Amino acid sequence: MDSTIREIRNQNFEKTGNKSNYQELKSNAPNQFYTLCIPFTSNRCEKVASKLIRLLKTKTPDYHINIAWKLEKLQRFFSHKLKMPVPNLEKIGVTYKFDCLCQESYIGESKRQLQNRIKEHNQISKQTAISNHIYGNSLKHIEPCLEFNAGIRNQFGAKPNPKQKFSFIEKQFKLLQNNLINTRDRRTFEAVAITVHKPKLNAQVLHRKVSII
Repeated sequence: MDSTIREIRNQNFEKTGNKSNYQELKSNAPNQFYTLCIPFTSNRCEKVASKLIRLLKTKTPDYHINIAWKLEKLQRFFSHKLKMPVPNLEKIGVTYKFDCLCQESYIGESKRQLQNRIKEHNQISKQTAISNHIYGNSLKHIEPCLEFNAGIRNQFGAKPNPKQKFSFIEKQFKLLQNNLINTRDRRTFEAVAITVHKPKLNAQVLHRKVSII
């Protein structure tokens, strides 16, 4: 141990002048000095850079290459909207339009997901304006829609299951607006849409009245 300490003390740690020689050489021949800027993406980059420098020194000994690292921002590789888009059926606070195969239509609103409201319209027991139209209502003397029922029979047969019924009817719905969390906003938008489109199936349904000047 003592011998090692003496050996270190006896070493000459004075400057060798390599730095000053390097600066002088760089000023005299600037076209032989280059800096290569490389994106640093992982620790493997250091190994690649070492191999690259050795290769350059072998092939171009008169040139001096300095490696500089730069960081890459994640936003360059990803959209600023990292959230996945919400499907129309899962959107809430909606106003929607139903277009039947017979050309009659209906406009409505719901604070829940659109798919939940469509499921209600697809149930005879709910007796909504749409369910009464497509499946009929004997108490109100409404006959089932021939075009709608013929369309679903042609696609799924005489006895379609609930999943098939939903897949058929949801294609007849169109999302008009979403994220109308406030009930007043939804009903106002619904009333304007009804005034503009004048859907027949809304004729017997209570809804807000508006005047468009």
